[in-house]
Amino acid sequence: MAREGWPLALGEWGLSASWTNADLFMAEVLAMADRMMAGWAYWAWDPGGWSFIDGDLNERESADQIVRVYPPRIAGRPVSFGYNPDTRVFRLEFTDLAGVTGPTEIYIPARRHYPEGFALSVSDPEGSWHQVWDATREVVQIHTTPNASGHVIEVRPQ
Repeated sequence: MAREGWPLALGEWGLSASWTNADLFMAEVLAMADRMMAGWAYWAWDPGGWSFIDGDLNERESADQIVRVYPPRIAGRPVSFGYNPDTRVFRLEFTDLAGVTGPTEIYIPARRHYPEGFALSVSDPEGSWHQVWDATREVVQIHTTPNASGHVIEVRPQ
């Protein structure tokens, strides 16, 4: 679909917690979606079944894989992005695109994955970007200035 200019979305996927290697399957699906820069929707609200909620309405460990860092809005053309759950590092690379304005937004589940805080790095020169953190939404807005070399943003544990 990328050749046609259409976004790619993986809809309604899920798995049973009882499957052998269920966590590995989930990790592979999420890593593939990141490599393809595809949106996705995990579907299962059947506590005790395929849900990330057990029969007693407690989160399963898989919730930590599903609730992850991702960029809902990119102020340009994405080149790549990915989140490594083992290192808790997220990396986004994008280039400027004529007519695109506004900030890049990255959802950062700080309370879940960065209880000691997170560090944000941006490849742009000092003073050419700034950030605004919305703790309620757990979203950081990064305002960048257009440049020919593009932008790389990383989120990592503090």
